[in-house]
Amino acid sequence: MILATIVTPENAPAFLPAVSTQALRESSLFIGAYDEETDTACGVLAAELVTDDSLEIRFLYVEEGWRRMGAGNAMVSLLRDIAADAGIRSIRFAFTQTPETDALVNLLQSCGFAQDASEDASLYAMRIGDLDAQEVPVSGSILALADLTQTQWGMLGALLGDSAEAILSDGALDETLSFAAFDDGGTLTGTVLVLRREDGADAELVTLPDAPSGAALLHCAARAAQQALPPDARLYSSAGSREEYVLLHALCSGRMTPQESICLMSCEAV
Repeated sequence: MILATIVTPENAPAFLPAVSTQALRESSLFIGAYDEETDTACGVLAAELVTDDSLEIRFLYVEEGWRRMGAGNAMVSLLRDIAADAGIRSIRFAFTQTPETDALVNLLQSCGFAQDASEDASLYAMRIGDLDAQEVPVSGSILALADLTQTQWGMLGALLGDSAEAILSDGALDETLSFAAFDDGGTLTGTVLVLRREDGADAELVTLPDAPSGAALLHCAARAAQQALPPDARLYSSAGSREEYVLLHALCSGRMTPQESICLMSCEAV
């Protein structure tokens, strides 16, 4: 029989070697699956609290010899129980969709997850020369990361949460192409982080709920990118929600090419 358990310092050596380095860095809750009869670790799940009432699965893996035997279901079920006991309302999981992930989709659906609209869940490529670099009015101010004060960097770290260290220490992060938005009171409302890559750059938009600064941040990044990169270079960005999809569509007048489909699945924890 396959059972699930919370990973502790005592049993961590049996489960954590299978977890990716990024997931280890970005997660604080780990659940392992094991074969009760042989006491053999056969799977691991990593998750992180992203808001006060929302968990995100960052990693899910089952050893090949134990697949389709209930290991994944056991770990996800335990995660839902933990979330419900903690008053967490929802759990989500985003992953690149391939033919090999069909079994994962089926597993999550059997655990009560539903798949979000695919058009809101893709990585898109946009030609730098096609970006709309016009200025978008916004209340407050927008600053390049290169111009932030130490206090403002602290606000940015708080907004990014546990992923801050990994993102902000990434050598590819371009502080002249990345921007942060502040309201009239000086409170950080969002950021667009731009990381250089061989054929262009990656852009990640992070804003507070209902913050109106998303469009202005993307257009600031577009202007800076057009000055620093050749017109045929590419800007890559993912749309994890309908709102982000609309912003990207407007940024390049719809001239964007899907690069990969990112499956978004979520469920209510209670």
